[in-house]
Amino acid sequence: MIQEVSVKRDAIDAAGRHGVAFDYTGAWERLEIIVSAQDYRFLGTYGESVADRTFDLPGGATRTVKAGTPLAWSAHLTAKVVDKAGDRP
Repeated sequence: MIQEVSVKRDAIDAAGRHGVAFDYTGAWERLEIIVSAQDYRFLGTYGESVADRTFDLPGGATRTVKAGTPLAWSAHLTAKVVDKAGDRP
């Protein structure tokens, strides 16, 4: 078992499909790789902040990202097979 990694039995990608997620939680963020529970096809990703974090911006400004803020949410909708690396479908 890898520290900070767990399995989430019901995760949802950006297209609304349910799957299983490999869930990594770090100091500032939680990231999921979501796969189909039936055939382990890659469905998408999800990430959110788990703690408030303030970033310094150019010019002396700052920006705070609050805990619970979505950072990434994706859905992989199509995949195609090609004859060799570098070919485009």
